[in-house]
Amino acid sequence: MKKIIIIFAIVAILVLGIGGSYLMSYFFSGTNYASIFSSIINTKPSILVLKSSFFKNDPIAVSIAKGNDYLLSDSFEHINSFEFKLLSAFKQLGFVGLGYSAYDGQSPVSGAVNYFRKIHSIRASNYLDKKTLEFLDKELAQREINDKKVATTYPPFSKFMDSPINEPPKEHLAMLLAGLFGSLPKNITSFEGCHNVWTVEEFRDSLSYGLGGNLGRFISEDSTRYLTPQEYNDLISNNQTDFKYCNDLYYSANQLDNCLTPALHVNTQIMSDFDYIYTVTHEFGHSVAFNSDNLTDVSKPSGICLFGGISFVMDSSCPAGHVSISDKKRVDNNGEFISEYAKTNQDEDFAESFSAYVLAGDVFRERAKSNSYLKQKYDFLKNNVFDKREFDTGGLERYELWNSKHNSLPNVVRDYFTQESSWVWDYKYNILKQSKWFF
Repeated sequence: MKKIIIIFAIVAILVLGIGGSYLMSYFFSGTNYASIFSSIINTKPSILVLKSSFFKNDPIAVSIAKGNDYLLSDSFEHINSFEFKLLSAFKQLGFVGLGYSAYDGQSPVSGAVNYFRKIHSIRASNYLDKKTLEFLDKELAQREINDKKVATTYPPFSKFMDSPINEPPKEHLAMLLAGLFGSLPKNITSFEGCHNVWTVEEFRDSLSYGLGGNLGRFISEDSTRYLTPQEYNDLISNNQTDFKYCNDLYYSANQLDNCLTPALHVNTQIMSDFDYIYTVTHEFGHSVAFNSDNLTDVSKPSGICLFGGISFVMDSSCPAGHVSISDKKRVDNNGEFISEYAKTNQDEDFAESFSAYVLAGDVFRERAKSNSYLKQKYDFLKNNVFDKREFDTGGLERYELWNSKHNSLPNVVRDYFTQESSWVWDYKYNILKQSKWFF
């Protein structure tokens, strides 16, 4: 009996050793067992082929694709780090939790990675493994395909500078702006006379005069210097387009006047795509408000004065020029404002309401049901600004969640959505089916 056991032990050792494949083929020749055992013994770990341009040439991503798990660091401030690159990847997928306060008890990097794992039913870990990277790379590759399609339809894209290292490509930024401005009615007019911000000329003029300076900076065509105020005024007066565009708000490395020499470190908060679009929408709202032709008949008082008169005490000088008013008509006024910031004055009331109309249409309509003054504001925007186009955006669940946790208005409209780091933006500007609109 002992001899039999010893023989089987030797055979087992040989099977698991170098000659195992040959022996198993010999003993089980004529059956399928030979090929089965040979394939098991000779199988090598598969290497993930990265598809996204964002990851395919990154050495750490390539190493993970080969099966080497990567220990995630809590720090992401260095722009050359793989952790910063990961947050930039999640940024392109609509994640809003990109700062230190985003995930309780976790760093932004681990928090975002593990929430992504949760979506895909993968166990949480402090390491980034090949399986997680495979899902992330696949989604990012699809995002890149979609971004390029949209970017090529947006004329100002030709003026965009390349993005800083490890940040979303310029095609993604173009998609963000094209998505917003492409969703608005064509006849919407801003202060500088631009019909929307779609052509290179409209983009140039908005870059100079509108959007609170939040659209970006003028750069020379060879991308070596900022244009002087006189140079960009000459561009506009001569209707020229000899410039490049640098975004110093969206890109972390370009902030604080670093378009020409991108920074190597970032602050503790990375701006999400939704944060950026909310800011641009709000500032474009300001620009629209100051164009009276867009809002009402020129023989009547300025549109901002008419809108402001719903909640604020407007004086007689308003029709003659822009006057910022902060005196409110009613003390108990929470219900007639879309956010706390909207209470500041009629300018911020309009810009916040404009943002809510586009990005949180569902929330705006729901709240307007219970307050006649807020309904007046919604109807004013619908009839005088948006040509009766209405947006099916936001979702009431965000409004209900806010109400379940707070007894006050959000500071700004954006807070309805960024109150939870787990919220992921879908980049959609759905139009209500009953709305009359033309694309």
